[in-house]
Amino acid sequence: MSKRFERFFWGFFASIGGTIFLQITTLLATPLYLDYTSQEIYGMWLILISIFGWLQFGDMGIGMSLTKRSIEALEKNDYELLTKYFYAALISFTLIGFIFGLIGLGFYYKIDTLFNIDNSNQDIFKKAFLFLILAGFLSPVSKIFSSIIESHQRIAFLKVSSTLISFFSIIITLILLSVNFGLLSFVFGIFLKVLLTPIVEFFFLKKIDAHFNLSLRYPTKKEFFDLLSFGGKFQILKIANMVTTNVDYILIGVFLSSSLVSVYTFSSKLAILFCIGLMSLLPSVLFPGLSQLFELNDHKKIKNVYYIITKLSLRVGILFSIIFYSINEPFVNLWVGKENFGGDLLTYIFVFWILIECYLRGITAIIYASGKIGKLTIYSIVEAVFNVFLTIYLINKFQLPGVAAGTLISRIVTLFFIPYFINKLISVNFLHFFNINLNVLIHSLPTVIIGIIVKHSFFRLYSDIYYILISGLIIVITNFIFFELLHLIKQKKSNSILVNLKNYYLNL
Repeated sequence: MSKRFERFFWGFFASIGGTIFLQITTLLATPLYLDYTSQEIYGMWLILISIFGWLQFGDMGIGMSLTKRSIEALEKNDYELLTKYFYAALISFTLIGFIFGLIGLGFYYKIDTLFNIDNSNQDIFKKAFLFLILAGFLSPVSKIFSSIIESHQRIAFLKVSSTLISFFSIIITLILLSVNFGLLSFVFGIFLKVLLTPIVEFFFLKKIDAHFNLSLRYPTKKEFFDLLSFGGKFQILKIANMVTTNVDYILIGVFLSSSLVSVYTFSSKLAILFCIGLMSLLPSVLFPGLSQLFELNDHKKIKNVYYIITKLSLRVGILFSIIFYSINEPFVNLWVGKENFGGDLLTYIFVFWILIECYLRGITAIIYASGKIGKLTIYSIVEAVFNVFLTIYLINKFQLPGVAAGTLISRIVTLFFIPYFINKLISVNFLHFFNINLNVLIHSLPTVIIGIIVKHSFFRLYSDIYYILISGLIIVITNFIFFELLHLIKQKKSNSILVNLKNYYLNL
């Protein structure tokens, strides 16, 4: 096993394990958040954390750009260049973060009226917003060591440390809530994470790379340009992602109410978990290794990775979609109560969003690693603008389902462009690519049929927890039968089951 594959392997499974652990912790903590606050207060926090996501745009995509440039410097064993990139990123983070902080302050005096916050909560809402402006300024700087650690492909450490720090942050938040710190408890939890992350990562970086040091090396215009030329384009892609995940909450807060922000969040929690929490792990883990393959011009391996990603992304998208379709309502009822479920129509819209989002998030890793993101940037701008205007139009007609529909329809804009662009970029035959997708669709049909049957079966007579466990198990087993088990049955070699499964995953 090569070092690149070994680090990808451990990084991928550490990411999955850490994400599952953190998501379970968050799911368990959320009912406690509601007990200590209210649907309205928690909705206010969701609005603020969405704004916090936009404030973090102070990184301008420089984090990922620093990873890519660090890989290039390490390939040349040029630590002086690496240090120059470090300081170029640090200076850029500081200056751009300061500008975004000033923009945030410009909204300070009107932020409560913008989101229709009642008089009793206006002061605490504005204080929390002020603290988040500062956290938004510090957050990109706090992750600067993460980018260099990623260039060493130590993804496993990053995920484990991030998981533990986030878990500690949740515990501190709950403690502060229990002693009546209210909305500010969430803010202090964020601050803890922002301040602790760079300390842990700096000591780890010194441990794995004794040559790295912080001796002052003045960056030239070239280092700034190298970071911003890639990072600026990537920033627009990040904006499109933020529109997909964050702008909905802000628009609901502006046009509807903070209480409905909570309902929308709880009803879409599984969808966000599947796509943002789990599926996003694949491109983030693959990025350093794929970047190296592009640096080495290893087109054969790049194509093989692309085929694997395509099959996994489509298969997982279909699997997650049908699981969500089957269990979302009982999940919300069990988790936070049926009064927080947004309705069947909202669920149906998210079923299709999950399928498209998982597929696109998986395969787009190829474009990021190639560095040729100019055209994707243009389409992302179109998608982001279309999403905002369409959502504003639909939210007035259909309320929460209109918000989800706006997100879904706008995402379709890039559904056909991204595969076409990748196939052209790495010279993939369209017919071969079509057959790969068709094969996955055919093998997934039984999973879809079983999921629909389970949704309307007698299992609904059981309690929500038993229905969720039984339905999820049946759907996953069905998917396993028509993929892995079918492959094993076709094998004529006398290898062990484990060897055949290993060959199956390595030759998807």
